[in-house]
Amino acid sequence: MSVRSPNIYKDAFAGDLPEKRCDLLDKLIEDSKDPNYEDKRFTKTIVNIADEDVEYIIKTKSTNGVSMPIGTLRPYQTAGVKYMVLSRNALLTDAVGLGKTVQVASLVNFLTSVKESKGKGKFTFIYLTKLGLVEQTRRELIKFTGKYLHTTSGKKDEVASFLQELNSDDFNGLVCSYSVTNSFDFMVGLNSWVSKHGKIDYLFIDESSLLGNRRTDTYRAFVTLRDKLTKYRVLLNATPIQKSLDTAYAQMDFTHPKALPTKGQFDNLYVKKNYMTGKVTGHKDPAGFRKATRYLMSGTTRNELGITIKNSTCQIVSYPLTDTQKKLLRTTSFPQYVFDDPTWVDSSLDFNENNVPKLKVLLRLIASLDEEQVLIYCKYKKAQDEIKEALDDFDITSEIINGDDTSAERHQKKTDFEEGQYQVLITNLKEGLNLGFVNHLVYYSFSADSSMMNQVEGRIIRTQNILYKNLYLLVANTNEYKVLEKASSVANMRKSHGNSDVSLLNTFLKQSSELIDAYEDEFKVGYLKVGLKINTGDGKIKTDMFKDIFWQVE
Repeated sequence: MSVRSPNIYKDAFAGDLPEKRCDLLDKLIEDSKDPNYEDKRFTKTIVNIADEDVEYIIKTKSTNGVSMPIGTLRPYQTAGVKYMVLSRNALLTDAVGLGKTVQVASLVNFLTSVKESKGKGKFTFIYLTKLGLVEQTRRELIKFTGKYLHTTSGKKDEVASFLQELNSDDFNGLVCSYSVTNSFDFMVGLNSWVSKHGKIDYLFIDESSLLGNRRTDTYRAFVTLRDKLTKYRVLLNATPIQKSLDTAYAQMDFTHPKALPTKGQFDNLYVKKNYMTGKVTGHKDPAGFRKATRYLMSGTTRNELGITIKNSTCQIVSYPLTDTQKKLLRTTSFPQYVFDDPTWVDSSLDFNENNVPKLKVLLRLIASLDEEQVLIYCKYKKAQDEIKEALDDFDITSEIINGDDTSAERHQKKTDFEEGQYQVLITNLKEGLNLGFVNHLVYYSFSADSSMMNQVEGRIIRTQNILYKNLYLLVANTNEYKVLEKASSVANMRKSHGNSDVSLLNTFLKQSSELIDAYEDEFKVGYLKVGLKINTGDGKIKTDMFKDIFWQVE
């Protein structure tokens, strides 16, 4: 087994960071434990351009005549920007909704000012993200940096057009999808530009957990960008540890090559394995892991900041399975299809919401919300269509956003929803939809994956939107509920390893037991709210079958 002797400073992996920067990072880490900590040098480092002006910049490729009102970072965001400035190469892991993109914009603006003040030319960067997030990310960065930013899809004609623009004097930055880096013409053209103008200042990679797989052409292209075409790199990932320490290791090893011990050495230090099977069973010394990697990785959670979801509720919504569903569960290897839509597996059944208890409960739940806007997370497109059809039958306006939409279509549907043109938005997107104005989120497709639930939750719970949020988890009161209970114990284990934002499962269980007793009398007088009755007398959670009396209006 190969062995590395990484540079250790003050019991942490320091890579090529000089000791003075490590000392400054330690001071920042200590200072920022105070939730009111703020570095005022970064507070006013963004602009906040109106949406119509962003459209103008994109259309004209010019910022001439555009008003540039100054925006303000939140105190903890100034700490994040300062961390990136000091570390240069970093993994930023702030939780979903805490503003990683705006921190990137602040870093771009701050370093642009520094570089130009020293007469060293323009600051340039590349920002890579998922294809479906390119347009939204580009708009956000234009909004907060006040710069026209290029983009390209990777198609040959578009790459040629972009490279022509690249050789003009107005290149500030590029926002594009990961797959663009697989374009030979794109990489050759970028290399040609770098040979004339020097390396691009920064490489930003969003949702960087994809770096966990080092065997792809995309990963190799990223390494080329890192080593040959850019000076520094910042990775953005709200959940670097939740899936596995392997993913966290791969990301830190990308930002700071060889700063960490070898993977084998790393596993011996921090990974628990079953000696018989070799299967990972947990983490060793999580506090030690976070301390040892503090110069390479930084992030915060809402709980650590004291940002709580105030005056809000998490409710489990229980429903039974039909006899047809129970039979189908015994014959299919795709049980989730049965839970979401029994007609998916048995096409001989005519669609009828009365044959889908889950949909029946959903409709009644939405009817109880007094025409307030609702976001529904639904994984399967077939079920999305059937939800929309059922909502149409009840004269409830709705729209679907999924992977079939182009960036322009997605942007238009989101804009229409923001303007109140329809009440319900149905989607299977776990990122890229910032809908802080919505107060109701329904998990229609059940999942006990706490990191996925947090990603979806982050669509409506942003830093500035934490009041009066209501989350509903639809759970079949048989199989799914048992999975939920088991997953909550896993969430507790992960929480003990320093990730305080994976407690959403427990919040559902705890708040449901508290809320249902208070609402039980209201059910009988027609208050249209559905929930789960819990009996904890023997220490076990039991569920009552769905009862129509809850829906009878007297």
